[in-house]
Amino acid sequence: MAQCHIEGEKIYYTAQDSPHLQKFYNDLESLLNKTTINIIKKNDSTSFEVIVYEWTEDKYEFLKQENLVRPPATGIWIDSPSEKTLNFMPRFFQKLKGQLVLKTENEESHTALLRSMRRTVPSIRHKLADAQNNTINNPLVHVEMVVDMAETERAIAKIGFNFFIHTFGEDAARQVEYDSIKASILTGVPELPYSSLGEDSKEVISDLFGKPPEKCHCVMLIAAPSGHHTRDIYFYAKLYGTGVHQVLISKNSEFGELRDPIYFIINYETNKIEKLSMLEYQLKHGTLIDSFNVKLGRPTADYLPKAR
Repeated sequence: MAQCHIEGEKIYYTAQDSPHLQKFYNDLESLLNKTTINIIKKNDSTSFEVIVYEWTEDKYEFLKQENLVRPPATGIWIDSPSEKTLNFMPRFFQKLKGQLVLKTENEESHTALLRSMRRTVPSIRHKLADAQNNTINNPLVHVEMVVDMAETERAIAKIGFNFFIHTFGEDAARQVEYDSIKASILTGVPELPYSSLGEDSKEVISDLFGKPPEKCHCVMLIAAPSGHHTRDIYFYAKLYGTGVHQVLISKNSEFGELRDPIYFIINYETNKIEKLSMLEYQLKHGTLIDSFNVKLGRPTADYLPKAR
């Protein structure tokens, strides 16, 4: 079966083959991207304990608990080892029928483990291609992959901050408001800020990135108003055409030069980088204009001039 076990800041994935690993990842991502999640535990043959947690302010908060005759259709089942084991590593796994299970000795760690997985899921998709086939006894073939949660987040943040420096210069990055992100990148303290795109993430990702060119990463810098004269500066990265990473570079910044989103397309075979304004990107690779015309009941905008 496909599973992952957590050892400190590292997550180890194994599966009998790549399709099972991909399905495990897809199902886990779909479940963790929801605003609420059901944690299911079987009490006896006639009832199930269900605890509902809500994702808010970068953590899972208790929402409600109830006993049901039938378990909900979706959720993560809780299991514990049959015997106490020295240095037991908590793990998520997927049964053959598709149920996702969290196995841990410490029930109090449920929310922390769920939070770690939710924060790490965007980093995992592009690592699937790095999975290694290893022959073991019996003779089964297992696919193995290791993800270092802290290092991955810091690496993505460093990429985003480097794009910010490349665009606006080193002087802009020397302001005190960027000390936090620099410390997070260098030392891991404070923990990197993280915010989810929420249940509508697929639609938001489509609106932001449309259809990037093949064999290209697409990243962007964007500022969102947070006060009368302040804004939060974000870095978004769509790597290998898959899920999107989101990094908060600065909160309540007074930096005013980032007025409109800036896109960068990186061809990872030629290492060439193309910088585009939001309008240029949407005209060449976006879906917003076409979807807007469809909603209006008008033909798609084929007559619009294409950005060169």
